[in-house]
Amino acid sequence: MKHCAHYLISCLSAIAALSSCSTSVKTEPPAEIYFTDNITVYPADAFTPDSITASVVIDEVIGAMSITAGNGLIAVSTPRDEPMVKIYTSTGKPLGAFCHRGQGPDDFFNTHIFRPHISETGDTCLWINDVTGQALKRLNISLSRREGHTKVDSVAPTAFGAINALIAGDILVFEMMDNDAYKLRYRNLAELTDTLHTEQMYIYPSSDFYAYTGNPDVSLDGKHLAIGMSYFNQLNIITLPDMERSAVSVGNLKKYDNCYNSAERMPKFYAYGSTTCGNNDVYAIYYGMAEGDIAPETEQPVGTTIHVITFDGTVRKILAAPEQLQSISFDEDTATLYGIGADERIYKYDLNGLN
Repeated sequence: MKHCAHYLISCLSAIAALSSCSTSVKTEPPAEIYFTDNITVYPADAFTPDSITASVVIDEVIGAMSITAGNGLIAVSTPRDEPMVKIYTSTGKPLGAFCHRGQGPDDFFNTHIFRPHISETGDTCLWINDVTGQALKRLNISLSRREGHTKVDSVAPTAFGAINALIAGDILVFEMMDNDAYKLRYRNLAELTDTLHTEQMYIYPSSDFYAYTGNPDVSLDGKHLAIGMSYFNQLNIITLPDMERSAVSVGNLKKYDNCYNSAERMPKFYAYGSTTCGNNDVYAIYYGMAEGDIAPETEQPVGTTIHVITFDGTVRKILAAPEQLQSISFDEDTATLYGIGADERIYKYDLNGLN
């Protein structure tokens, strides 16, 4: 709990400085980094999955898209519903629904969320990326419940063109799509706070490039960013703030021997999807299927495979869940993995005892 409070204090002080700083510092972007750089590839048959079983903690959440868990809470993004964020206890008790559509200071347009924290005031808060509104907003869950409606207590503007944003320590990280190129940009909120100051890391700039990312996440200490690149079958792990990148891939999917190095615009396979970080590991949904792992009647994958990968890029464990999951979140405090199923149920996997 203490590290969460310190984490939020540093974030809030940095964001507060955002409006008071008027200087601009320009930096040169680093060299382009391509998908084939610094990647470790494992054969698909190198691992034996460990089966995990689930309990249904929430029977149904209409419109559920993404999930985040922490501090005894579960938050579910439901952008097709109103309000757009549902809050539950770890046992599935509803605590309220927040984030209405609108243009007011406490309103949202389109939401992505990440894990709850305890603020310096003792309130429980949740960072929410309002994609359409181009702002990263902190929902004060405790205050919202006391007053009976959504209360936003901090705002950080995001860059134009950002498709996602995350706070990692005192770094605001943006995912960007620019001229068909997928890029990362970050803003150092503590030192160089002007909104015009950005640095870029180009992952694969190309007019033919198409990328789909899977809910990137940052580690609890703010030192690592994990992004699953679905169509290129690799998990990117990026250290912050120096933005050094490494990548991991399991190859030989569906007989695509070089699928981790494919330059096809729309390859006929899916691999890494939703990602979530613990203190030492990244958990990533893996949609890459070996031949025969597709249900012939539906042509859909059977169950969900989750790769557990350390921040140095080592595949530590493969988990196999019988449910088809679309989003996951790992609660480090309880060693519990939560997932949204294709049936919009929330599943809970107790990982205690798994080495």
